[in-house]
Amino acid sequence: MQTKYLIALTNNAKAYSIGGNYTKGFYMAFDTAQKVAQKITALGLSQAQAAERIGISQPTFGRILKGENDTKSTIFQKMNTVLSELQQQQNTEIKEGAA
Repeated sequence: MQTKYLIALTNNAKAYSIGGNYTKGFYMAFDTAQKVAQKITALGLSQAQAAERIGISQPTFGRILKGENDTKSTIFQKMNTVLSELQQQQNTEIKEGAA
């Protein structure tokens, strides 16, 4: 089962912990690698196109998409960068279409 990771930041935002019960500070939820992969493909990229943009093989991307792969933080960061780029591109296309 895929879950979101919660990071608790202290009030001074200098330290953080993953998980746990915290009464102070605030929480930010981050999507799992599988959820990010699903969002990337939902925005129109094939697995092969997504893998190429991320810098991994298509079979590796397929395993991430199925939740079968422990993703390195560098790959996860690149996935989020690709997702952000796709979302910005989609927003630009929507704005241009409305004009």
